[in-house]
Amino acid sequence: MTALASFYVAPAANHNRLAAYTDQTSRNPLLGYIVVYSVFRGQITLADATAQFRDLRLNTDLLPGPLRADDAFLRVTGADGIRDTYRLDTLRDDGTDAPVPGAPSPAGPVRSASLMIRPVRRDSQRIVRHIVRELRDESASTLAYDTHLGEVVFERDSASSRSGRMVIRLDHDAIAAELSPAEQQRVHALVRAVQEQHRWQCEYLGADRIRTLLREYMHRLDAVPVRPTGGVYFITADHEATLEGLHQFIEGLGHHSMFARIPLPDETEMRQLIITSFIASAKDALQKLSTDIATAQRTGVTDNKRKALFDRFRTLKHQAADYSQRLETGLGDTTSSLDLVETQLTALLQSQ
Repeated sequence: MTALASFYVAPAANHNRLAAYTDQTSRNPLLGYIVVYSVFRGQITLADATAQFRDLRLNTDLLPGPLRADDAFLRVTGADGIRDTYRLDTLRDDGTDAPVPGAPSPAGPVRSASLMIRPVRRDSQRIVRHIVRELRDESASTLAYDTHLGEVVFERDSASSRSGRMVIRLDHDAIAAELSPAEQQRVHALVRAVQEQHRWQCEYLGADRIRTLLREYMHRLDAVPVRPTGGVYFITADHEATLEGLHQFIEGLGHHSMFARIPLPDETEMRQLIITSFIASAKDALQKLSTDIATAQRTGVTDNKRKALFDRFRTLKHQAADYSQRLETGLGDTTSSLDLVETQLTALLQSQ
């Protein structure tokens, strides 16, 4: 991506260079596009997303399934869900966590508390989690817990385990006995946040679902990851109409979400960037596939799993052939790795 970075983030001083690059892409054949995207918030309903996909001629099969109340519960109360951490020495009576203007800085070690939601049990009728307070004392490097300030429960409907309702029951006696009035306000604020976020997750797709959707779309377009951590891909020029549709969809989300397409002229330096990126991506995918095949040989495999392994190999082989032809180059070690994985896969198929 180094060769492209100065064009994409070019300041005003590089205007002439960017203009020259743009003019160059208009003269040279187009190799494809570098796609850069980021998604924030994602406040769109599934119904609205479906309607937009149809209007933009995008593949509605790649949209997520119906939003589920139990999934929303797990998102909000899980490890990456809502929690609240605050310092006790700067906690005001109204529950805000900030020093009083003009007050001297507290002396001594810092004491802080965290309100979090921890899993307790899960069965076919209920998912039970507790609101827990963790007290941290830096002077003694110790932790103490109030383990049951309340319950956050998802009660499943009898007709469907995926639907139901969230119920929050606070242990008011324990809260009054253990927490100051200021901390009690933090508990009630946490409860309100959980309720609000659960309602939001039940209604809107959210940024994480849309990122998953984009990753799946990139996979379907045989995109080549240019950055290992994701979010930057190379896509061939024949998918221009689809990229325009995805651009309009993501830009319409607002909240600083973006989907940018940088045209890549067919030049030696640009071509080498894509070759290097494809080889690295294919190597990782083939290594993972090889490991999964070896595991299947040891533990046994179902017909569906065997088909899934074969489909992954066929997709990788097709991509290698396609990019080898497009880039007019041999892929060296990638071809050898494909042959090795094909041998493994053949052995697996024959052993069943």
